[in-house]
Amino acid sequence: MARVNSTLDTKFFNNPIPKNSKFMKGDWILKHYGTKGGQLAQVIGYRSGYYAGGDYLIEFEDGYRLKTKQKYFRGPYKTKEIAERFAKNPNLEEKPEDLRLKASAIRTEYKSLPKLEQKLKEIYTKAPYNFKWLDVPITVKTTDYKPEAITILATRKEPDISLNGNVNIALKKEGVNQFYIIRLNDPLTKNLITRNYSPYHISYPLVVKYPKQKWNFKLDPKTQASNLYFIKQSSYNEITKNSLDLEGCFEKFNTFLSKDKLEIKDLIDICGNAKPKDGKKIISFVDFNALGIENNTVIKEYHANFPFTFDDQKALNLDNCPLSAPQIRISGDSLQTLSTNNGTETKKIQICNAPLIKNLKGLETFKGLKEVEIGNRYHSRMESINLESLEGCPQDIKASIFVSSNVKTLKGLPKTLKTLDVYAELDSFDCRQTTIDGRLEVWTRPKSLAGLPKASSYEIRGYTEKEIEQEIQFREVVDRLPELDGVF
Repeated sequence: MARVNSTLDTKFFNNPIPKNSKFMKGDWILKHYGTKGGQLAQVIGYRSGYYAGGDYLIEFEDGYRLKTKQKYFRGPYKTKEIAERFAKNPNLEEKPEDLRLKASAIRTEYKSLPKLEQKLKEIYTKAPYNFKWLDVPITVKTTDYKPEAITILATRKEPDISLNGNVNIALKKEGVNQFYIIRLNDPLTKNLITRNYSPYHISYPLVVKYPKQKWNFKLDPKTQASNLYFIKQSSYNEITKNSLDLEGCFEKFNTFLSKDKLEIKDLIDICGNAKPKDGKKIISFVDFNALGIENNTVIKEYHANFPFTFDDQKALNLDNCPLSAPQIRISGDSLQTLSTNNGTETKKIQICNAPLIKNLKGLETFKGLKEVEIGNRYHSRMESINLESLEGCPQDIKASIFVSSNVKTLKGLPKTLKTLDVYAELDSFDCRQTTIDGRLEVWTRPKSLAGLPKASSYEIRGYTEKEIEQEIQFREVVDRLPELDGVF
């Protein structure tokens, strides 16, 4: 006998089972999913709940108990012997005489929601969806462990293309392997089955995030459709609650089908789910390398809604940046300047690899810059940065310096900064003219505090608060008596 968890005692599951449930205490069922899936169990208790329905307590033949939901049950069966028969052969089709059901639970016709189906028909038979509503719906039974009756209400099939997707085998056998609108019912009781909060489901074309093959611009786009699109199925509830843009999905898919040849911009528009912005277009992430797009200058005409990585080892400048991006990560072995001629707007720039760059001049060509990182705190050994000066660093930003490179002081910083984090090994600060509105934090002990900038607070490893305060006081004296600067 298995050990019973004390929290799964029947005294904690003694609420009456709702009248609308088809299960009752003492019922024999099969657990059809997850822990103990496919095994015989008996309902021994119920605990009501405020969210997602109550919990059933079931006990398996070895004494193991489990708290679970009724959606994971198959049955209830009239006897234990009948339940055992289905446990041994789960593909058997259940008949009314096998189940303990109320007479009223057996319907002669599949239950539906006529008003909702009429609404679906009015919407999805028009452009851009172009579904064909079936005059006589087709009902098929799944071959899954827990059978379902799938009623095909509408379909759309495009010739000469093949798309991947998790389409039910029973639908494929009916030749339905692309787009469809279906209803789910219990094959025996004919009642609606709710999956993802709805018995109605719709499939639609969705763009592949990471294409498996490079795009061949010489071939007919239709022959490569599966490299860009796959079939996604969502419940009607998911579509409406999450405001899924099925209209946009089908519009772009129709545009794709209408073209005999795709240009680079067409491909980017599709894969990046392009939308209008300020007279241009804004896109989501597009994997240029996976698609085989070698001409990266085209990105200059787009806004990016994702952190953009500038990874061009032959580029001399940052001209080939998008019109805007929330963040830009820079890597370029041949870069000679950090400037751009595209008027790029971004809040953060991270310089990760730029061995030829000697200072930060050029960053002023970026709009809206709020933060600059030099190197990366966690991958500094993998990067090549040989800065000799911080000259050109924009004012009023958050600055972080993670690599030592050739910079041994902070000379060249602007007059004002928001905050400054330094992980590099410094000889001294040498930036007494800089005022930091927020905190100065230095993670590696500098050799000297000379030239310490003014900040609202300090955290400098290897130095006490007293030592820092003494340096600040000396700075104040030098500010009053400049002739003392350099004497001590």
